[in-house]
Amino acid sequence: MDSIKMKKIELIVPKSLEEEVIDILRKIETGFSLIDEVRGMGKSGLRDGIGLTDAFQNVMFIIIVTHEKLEFTVEKLSPIYNKYGGLLATSDIDVWKEKS
Repeated sequence: MDSIKMKKIELIVPKSLEEEVIDILRKIETGFSLIDEVRGMGKSGLRDGIGLTDAFQNVMFIIIVTHEKLEFTVEKLSPIYNKYGGLLATSDIDVWKEKS
């Protein structure tokens, strides 16, 4: 197997913004994984997903991009993050692929 150096973006936002983030990622042709009902505690206190609506639920997008596409992708997502808060983190990763 071979490894490829990539960047991972983890974006946690309110569930109400899920479709907006998906639309942005589709427009910039970037794949993602989506995790529902993300729980935790941050500046806004404990988010446990308990409530009558999605207002208290968060989702997490995991987005893998090349080093070259990282800044572009973060710039496209930052208006949502800057307006609504949440968490946007990046890290270096190795993606493993079968040898060709």
